[in-house]
Amino acid sequence: MVSGTAALRDADLGASQAVKEAYLRPTSDVWTLPDQVQVIALAPIRSRDQVPALLVKGMPLGKPQLTTVERTLGVAGAVFVGDKITASNAQTPDLDDAFRIATRLVDGTQEIATAQGQYLVRVARASDAATGARVAWLVPLHQHAERARALRLLLWCPLLLGAVMFLLLMLNLPRTPGGRA
Repeated sequence: MVSGTAALRDADLGASQAVKEAYLRPTSDVWTLPDQVQVIALAPIRSRDQVPALLVKGMPLGKPQLTTVERTLGVAGAVFVGDKITASNAQTPDLDDAFRIATRLVDGTQEIATAQGQYLVRVARASDAATGARVAWLVPLHQHAERARALRLLLWCPLLLGAVMFLLLMLNLPRTPGGRA
């Protein structure tokens, strides 16, 4: 018995490699459905030496999960199937444009440009299936420059601090008239 989305009720789940593996041990997979992407966990339900059923729990991979990643890591994300974006956490039209460009890219890391800025984009498959979803992560290129400026300042801080300490030491050395201390 399959409950939930209609796409799952009509699918041949027995053909899935994850379902075949789940009869032996718990497993997980990413399933691409026509209208969404699901992260699936499967576990065998045993009765003595038989597995009469599987427990399958799915969670949609969508905007809430992508927003959590963005808050944690500072990268915007989108999930797409073919050239259709099924979920994204894009808050601006510029990010929408960048994700549309990303749908046409091959897997890997590349620089892209939109009318409003440049991005570093990483595109990867969510599963091994040929028709599976792909995930794109975007980082504004200027974000790296801001971090580099702060790092450059941090590199000079110990030198400046050392110079101030040396100056204070020299000013506070006891002085004796006519020679060395």
